[in-house]
Amino acid sequence: MISKIRTLYIAGCLALLSSTALHGEDLLAPLKGGDWTINAGFGSSKLYNIVGIVKELPLEGKWRWYIGAGLGDILVGGGVSWFSDRENDGLFLSLNAGLIGAYLNGGYQFKVGKQSHLVFGLSAGTEGRFVSKSLGLLRPVVAFEYHL
Repeated sequence: MISKIRTLYIAGCLALLSSTALHGEDLLAPLKGGDWTINAGFGSSKLYNIVGIVKELPLEGKWRWYIGAGLGDILVGGGVSWFSDRENDGLFLSLNAGLIGAYLNGGYQFKVGKQSHLVFGLSAGTEGRFVSKSLGLLRPVVAFEYHL
């Protein structure tokens, strides 16, 4: 099953690359705007990984969508998030899915530096293969995030 998904993913990427190359479009245009976040800890305000990097792009109002990768229960994935104030202290809520699991994260972030935040909250979702295997369906979110 995983090998079929991997094959379809690679075929889709090759099709996208060839179509954009033929039409002269900038393939990386969607990744040039927006913000990046690096995280370390148990989960984050976005993906449930131990360490990871996330590319965020704005949606309507305080909503954002993102894609990311890291080591943990998501590996590679994406989702949508809401922040009461992304750059300062405030609440967050995110729904995300990846190669291994899907999670709903919620909590509070504390600004501790110009671009640094400590994140505390709860995560609920599918049982992953790494971190969640020992923690069950409800797990803590305790992480450090650096917004680039």
